[in-house]
Amino acid sequence: DQLLHYCEQVFKYSVKTAHPHFFNQLYAGLDPYGFAGQVVTDVLNTSIYTYEVAPVFVLMEKYLLRHVRQLIGYEGGDGTFSPGGSYSNMLGMNLARFNKFPQVVRVGMRGLPRIVAFVSSQSHYSNKKNAALLGIGIDDVIPVATDNCGRMLTSDLKRKIEESKEEGAVPFLVVGTCGTTVLGAFDPVDEIADICQDNNIWLHIDNCQSIQVPYLFQPDKTLYSPEYDIGSKVIQCGRKVDVFKLWLMMKAHGNIGLESRINKAFDNAQYLAELVKKTDGFKLVCDPECTNVCFWYLPKRLRKLEWRLDDKAFCQKVAAVPPIVKEKMTTSGSLLVGYQPLAGMPSFFRMVVINDELTKSDMHFV
Repeated sequence: DQLLHYCEQVFKYSVKTAHPHFFNQLYAGLDPYGFAGQVVTDVLNTSIYTYEVAPVFVLMEKYLLRHVRQLIGYEGGDGTFSPGGSYSNMLGMNLARFNKFPQVVRVGMRGLPRIVAFVSSQSHYSNKKNAALLGIGIDDVIPVATDNCGRMLTSDLKRKIEESKEEGAVPFLVVGTCGTTVLGAFDPVDEIADICQDNNIWLHIDNCQSIQVPYLFQPDKTLYSPEYDIGSKVIQCGRKVDVFKLWLMMKAHGNIGLESRINKAFDNAQYLAELVKKTDGFKLVCDPECTNVCFWYLPKRLRKLEWRLDDKAFCQKVAAVPPIVKEKMTTSGSLLVGYQPLAGMPSFFRMVVINDELTKSDMHFV
């Protein structure tokens, strides 16, 4: 009875991320098939690094990664499931360095010239963290300017690549982002890819937006062994089994079903953005490209003031609103939603409309 009480208390005081009014993070909702897969995985309690200890899951992962590569259009390649986006970004950075300087495996950074990576100023913080972990250093992660909606400016990328070369550095990586963490912006990947090809630079694409299981694909088969003992592909030894959750979901929903769920999330985001535009006291930061809807809420006392982001006093008044509103919503249990400032703009709300179970009535509730 006491153990049951402990469990009840944990549920009581934990955040219910599957609730339709949870918009705080880049994940939300609960898929019953994914949940069932997690239960089976935990009961079997195995690690997916050799065929000997996880034969079914090793084959399942290879099958599923091949299936997704075919959907993307990759004729070859390999991949792995990762525990999150930060980890995937680290693997991408490490592979980019190895691709440029294979000797790094033997001699480390002492045998390399100064190497530099380029990231959007709106990119995920893990890029700098990973550069520190890999011995590259955060000073050699060069931020590239973005437009007003958070998309990388290729003109600035070209300029900074040339500047780095003039300084004697070797550009080895550009990180493009498809769905930045705040505005949900998509960098112009095609243009960036052309620049990378012209300069012989590895392009890594970071998808910050939540899907059920993060994964990493690399286009070069020679980087990995095709054997069924797949532990050498990743840093962990005891890697948790994630594949069964997604495998069950794909079997249950099918490609079309999963596509419709993604489309619904995007449709909900667009619907909410239109509501924001039409509702007095709300102002959209920019039109959403993904499932993040960012906006300011203005109390009546601020609505008659001229909207001027170059007015420090006005911005301070606008920035003071989200913390107060969030505290009231959290205390009452009505909504859980994040807010933050960005690029000189006062703090605004960031609604992450990623849960495909949401309805238009949920958007009106917001």
